[in-house]
Amino acid sequence: MSMQTPSLPDMIDKSKPIPLYYQIADDIKRRIADKELKPGDKLPTEQWLIEAYGVSRITVRRALTELITDGTVERTRGHGPVVAQPKLNRQVLRLTGLHEEMSKAGLAPTSKIHGVVRKPAQGVVARQLGLEEGAPVLSFRRLRLADGQPIATQVCYLPEALCPDFDPKRLERDSLYRILEQEYGLVIDYANQTVGVKVPGKRLVEELQLSECIGLLQMSRTTYLKSGQAIEYTQIYYVPGRYEIFMCLYR
Repeated sequence: MSMQTPSLPDMIDKSKPIPLYYQIADDIKRRIADKELKPGDKLPTEQWLIEAYGVSRITVRRALTELITDGTVERTRGHGPVVAQPKLNRQVLRLTGLHEEMSKAGLAPTSKIHGVVRKPAQGVVARQLGLEEGAPVLSFRRLRLADGQPIATQVCYLPEALCPDFDPKRLERDSLYRILEQEYGLVIDYANQTVGVKVPGKRLVEELQLSECIGLLQMSRTTYLKSGQAIEYTQIYYVPGRYEIFMCLYR
């Protein structure tokens, strides 16, 4: 923590009509922009902020709530508020994988793979992949990280007939779409995607290192080849404070 206690006039002006909590939040944002506080840094204690800014505890707590609400600060278990990691801003203009998007944003994309299972397709998985019930699919779960920070959890299903002997462990540092296109010779064309909200259970809360049970951004996607055959059905759950979507809409 490099934030030092400066003189009060440099921080907030009680004569201004701007609410004090807003001035405090704005001052902390400025210190983050100036790199006095960096992603992952723990914020000072409430008592430190009360004394430094010369305000009440209620005002400090409202300022912190403002910072948490807009994603500048994150709550963490047992460590108090910390400066949030930069958000991944994903532009929904073309079909790309999360690995590609993180790389373009200058973030280091990695994954932790677990729950690898080869099983017969059933129910929604069979329907989304256009397979007969009982056709073999490869299922796996992966925790997606950006610069080591959990950003999403993904459950993925692939038709085994189209990518035999595929090893999901390779996805810990590689792109699924790159492997399918360059090594299996598959031509990916388009995807249908829906977006919703999911209240996470205990498993997702622990995987994504959430301090509280907040609503997650849920995306379901079915990806198709040029031939019209579905190659991937996936459900992915994003932490909203670490991920945002940009869409340019015309009328």
